[in-house]
Amino acid sequence: MERAEVAKSKKNVFYIVDGTLAFMGEELIPTLCGLNRLKLTPPKVLVDDGAVRALAKGADLFVPGIKGKEGDAEVGKVVIAVTLKGVPVAVLKVLMKLEPGVERGKFGQNLHYLGDQIWEACSKGKLPEEE
Repeated sequence: MERAEVAKSKKNVFYIVDGTLAFMGEELIPTLCGLNRLKLTPPKVLVDDGAVRALAKGADLFVPGIKGKEGDAEVGKVVIAVTLKGVPVAVLKVLMKLEPGVERGKFGQNLHYLGDQIWEACSKGKLPEEE
């Protein structure tokens, strides 16, 4: 890492590492750009195609869409939703523990996803615009 900066907006805090919008919020939530460029490896949940489509529209993740996991998905922590081929599509806050036999429920809150305002800003190398 060569350089880190902090940028504040009215609603959020952003952390720029080596020119990449890498984290957001006081909790240091990774952005998808940050994951890719900084080679971060947080826990992951593998999701089916239906869940990918829903996540890409900003929906939260429900248990039926989960097909596997890599790492420990602790309640309150951040995980990355990835396609079955390993492509990151969303950053989630875990709302419930994945237990054997649990087939229903909201697993994670969608914090950031491909195509959202943060993704667009990151792809263009700038900060998101305020609403």
